[in-house]
Amino acid sequence: MLDRQELIREIKEKNDIVAVISEYTTLKRVGRNLTGLCPLHSEKTPSFNVNPAKQFFYCFGCGKGGDVISFIMKVENVDFITAAQRLARRAGIEWPEAQPLSKEDHQKEQLYKINKLAAAFFHHCLIKTESGATARQYLDRRKILPTSWSAFNLGYASAGWHQLTELLKQKAIPLEAAEKVGLVGFGENGFYDRFRDRLIFPILDLRGRFAGFGGRIFDQSHPKYLNSPESVIFHKSRLLYGFYQAKETIRHKRQVIIVEGYLDVIQAHQAGFTQTIASLGTALTREQVKLIKRYASEAVLAYDADSAGQNATHKGLELLQEAGLEIKILSLPTGHDPDSLIREAGAEAFEALLQKRMNVIDYQLSQVVGKYDVNSPEGKAQAVQELLPQLAKVDSSIAREAYIRKAAREIGVSETAVFNELRRWVHTNGKNSQVLDRINNNSYTNEITVNSRPKTGLVNVENLTPLQKAIFKAEKELLQLTLQEYDKFERIKEKLEAKDFRFEVWRNLFAALDQKRLSSAGPEFVLEELASSTREVAATLLAEQEIKNCPGDLDGILNRLQMLYLQERIQSLTNEISTGRDARGQVLEEAALKAKVREFTELKNRLQKEFPHFTAEI
Repeated sequence: MLDRQELIREIKEKNDIVAVISEYTTLKRVGRNLTGLCPLHSEKTPSFNVNPAKQFFYCFGCGKGGDVISFIMKVENVDFITAAQRLARRAGIEWPEAQPLSKEDHQKEQLYKINKLAAAFFHHCLIKTESGATARQYLDRRKILPTSWSAFNLGYASAGWHQLTELLKQKAIPLEAAEKVGLVGFGENGFYDRFRDRLIFPILDLRGRFAGFGGRIFDQSHPKYLNSPESVIFHKSRLLYGFYQAKETIRHKRQVIIVEGYLDVIQAHQAGFTQTIASLGTALTREQVKLIKRYASEAVLAYDADSAGQNATHKGLELLQEAGLEIKILSLPTGHDPDSLIREAGAEAFEALLQKRMNVIDYQLSQVVGKYDVNSPEGKAQAVQELLPQLAKVDSSIAREAYIRKAAREIGVSETAVFNELRRWVHTNGKNSQVLDRINNNSYTNEITVNSRPKTGLVNVENLTPLQKAIFKAEKELLQLTLQEYDKFERIKEKLEAKDFRFEVWRNLFAALDQKRLSSAGPEFVLEELASSTREVAATLLAEQEIKNCPGDLDGILNRLQMLYLQERIQSLTNEISTGRDARGQVLEEAALKAKVREFTELKNRLQKEFPHFTAEI
């Protein structure tokens, strides 16, 4: 028999970390490593790295890393032994000794077994009993096939008050335990069946265990749906109906279709759209979105066309966007939900709508045009204002320009008007807007790059990374302030030397100013003292500053530069760690790699400590 260390070693050897992690996120090869969106936190830009040679992962976004067992511990939120056991089962490795369950785990296992027994009983009542005829006829009318009855474990709770209760007694199951999961209730006459004369929809967790139930009444009585109460095994905010049946298709397609109801899910699966799921409530929760993100990159919202469905769509958008999912909306015909559309018009009609799914801005544009009177000035203004938050979220300047043009055309205003409102909204709400910066930037950085005459040390700013652009801009602003108020130059020199500047054009100007050793002078005098090679640069900076008439904040600029230089080093370390090579391209030994990781962690902690408000996406 293997000892514990040998067992763990075998588990790691037979569970390739790339294969395991690929079940939770899509990985793409970049050099020797693989990268992807981190399944441990929400992000839009991939910062999650996997080293297949050394079988470890590290996320530069959330700072978590480790081996394959560590990954399962973090992603499934379980302890070491549970993670190892799951990986052992995955690899077909026998676990040598059963670990005693904790009291809480034992209670959960008992409740799952009670639910499993109840599900089997309800299913039997649906397909075998005379009393289940009403439910069978209802499902036939809704065109739910018997194959789906089995696939989704559908059931029927008879109209009697004690059928399930009596079964549980026969099986010697404590009714107090069944009460905890909402299968029975307790009244003046003792225990009774809680679900009565209802179509039963079992709700499975990610592992296929019966976590809870939903029961639908057949007439107009209330409540229309009766659900299991919250318990140690049933958390409505964390579960998604149909996810267990859909997860493999979702993982394969990297797409999920989100609908409102149980029957919407089942009807969609019957029609071949097996990536369909439903939230257990009127709106998605963060926990549900986190689960979706582990399997999908695109979320298609297919809620009903009524007002409740539209409200659910709006509520789900923000959470899905925060998670970095690509969001599309299915525009269903008025009066239809996915279930009724597929029943009446067939799978082809639903597929046609799926092919025409809209992005968020097109959807919201269609909504505001219908919501407001765009023939009136007030209606036009209201429609534009409602679009602004989504327009501000578009990262691509090209896409944003196209959306501005389309919004202006649909609402009946000029593109300039929409742009001006967007700029005002961005300024008021403190949002970064790269496209606005580029459109408004008539600065020296653009002037010197579009000029065809060669100039020593100049760079094409458009070819820089966002971080390099930020450093370029900050160094420029510092020199503009220096030229405006030369008496601050000595304070700047306490923090920086010429060699610290990253760009030659600014480095040369700083060195020229330092060489003059001027203790106090006006801008004109400084320009006269500079050589022709730097005078033109300085003059352009001064002219821009004068036109903008922006007050300078020396301490703010110096702090920003320090922050950016720190971020630059962190980014460099990120590249070295992820590629396993230093800046010269030499392969890093294990000790050197560990040193890089330590430095990365220290610098990241320092960045968060010294610049707690650092939120810019660079």
